[in-house]
Amino acid sequence: MGILLNSAYLMLVEGKRKAFNGHVLQLGKQSVHFSYPSLKNLADHVGITLVDIGLNNQDERRLTDVEFFRSIGFSSVSAMEFGTSEGAEYVWDLNHKVPGDWHEIADFIYDGGTIEHIFHVPNCMDSVARMLKIGGRVFHEAIASGGVDHGLYSIQPTLFYDFYGANQFERNLFTISKMKLESWMTHTGIQIPYEPGMYDFEKTWSFEKETFYVGVFFATKVLPYKDMVIPQQSIWARHKASQ
Repeated sequence: MGILLNSAYLMLVEGKRKAFNGHVLQLGKQSVHFSYPSLKNLADHVGITLVDIGLNNQDERRLTDVEFFRSIGFSSVSAMEFGTSEGAEYVWDLNHKVPGDWHEIADFIYDGGTIEHIFHVPNCMDSVARMLKIGGRVFHEAIASGGVDHGLYSIQPTLFYDFYGANQFERNLFTISKMKLESWMTHTGIQIPYEPGMYDFEKTWSFEKETFYVGVFFATKVLPYKDMVIPQQSIWARHKASQ
């Protein structure tokens, strides 16, 4: 798991829409794959000012997860892991729902590619919704096409779109990042705004060669979350309604 330049770019775009603050919880302690000068260049491009935490613009070492999240506005940074080896503040198997005393603990949850490694996706999604405070936001980044055997699943964008819609979250930035295999670690992708059904999968079952696609989603919890509403895939619901 890691925070790539593409992830950072989209975080900055969302942070410009609405400033980040408070406690960010990472699902899996993240490795950052860029330096502070690279982050500063992205921030200048987006038009957002980073928080001054004493980092050197000449320092080409990779940032830590805490440095990255504090630089973009968060005051508290923690992580959830399955085991204790990463020194995470929360140790839990997300195949199971989190305990009640962990409900509404986070202002922001960062999933930089954890969910596709969780067998019980519904329990993971339910836990994410419960751990967010009212007004809290979530970031999901998951490979939608390509990356054979990278995870247990290739998560389709419609999962996030339909789950957060069904559970009355405010849908914020939903995009598909088109990433080149030769440059995905060092460059941002091409951003394609996402709407369910935008790809005619009945005619085209695959994307272009030598590319892969990553779905990126932000949503805001705006109402109390009670029992999970199981979503129906909106593409098929619209198709049925049109018949």
